[in-house]
Amino acid sequence: MADVGALRIQDRDGHAHTVRELTTLFDLCLVVVDGGHPVDLARLERVIERIDRTLSGADCTVGVLVVGVDGPTAVDLAGHAARYTAVFADPTGEAAAGLGVTGVPALVWVTPEPAVEALANGWDGAAWRSALGALARKLAWTRPLVPAPGDPAPFIRTRADQTRKEDNGHVRLAS
Repeated sequence: MADVGALRIQDRDGHAHTVRELTTLFDLCLVVVDGGHPVDLARLERVIERIDRTLSGADCTVGVLVVGVDGPTAVDLAGHAARYTAVFADPTGEAAAGLGVTGVPALVWVTPEPAVEALANGWDGAAWRSALGALARKLAWTRPLVPAPGDPAPFIRTRADQTRKEDNGHVRLAS
């Protein structure tokens, strides 16, 4: 098992930080997406915005972790979401794997210890609701409304149907 605190991800400017640095004061709630499939991020934009809006006053950093790209590219792919939520990048996919992600999109809750407290692989509103409910109880906060009418149907891109490919120097997951 990887030392979660030692995992490194890039911020929006491409500077690397350990998960321990990012969870010193607050919990971290990440939506993990594959940079090779930006349509997945677009499909979940309303979900991400709802999670961020609901948890914005809590002791929790909500962010998007884009796998297979650098920080600035992650910001570009995040589009409108980059205006209101933290954006991180995992160029090699090592951090996502270390967090236990086996299918994207995924929801990962990391505590200040740091430890992965909840993980939902794939977009499954019921699984995300459960993870977000546990986070909200810990924070004594309102649970984000997930799923909500208009949210996409469940989907997942698993490692079984993904391969690593080099694309302009970036590692990406592709189906």
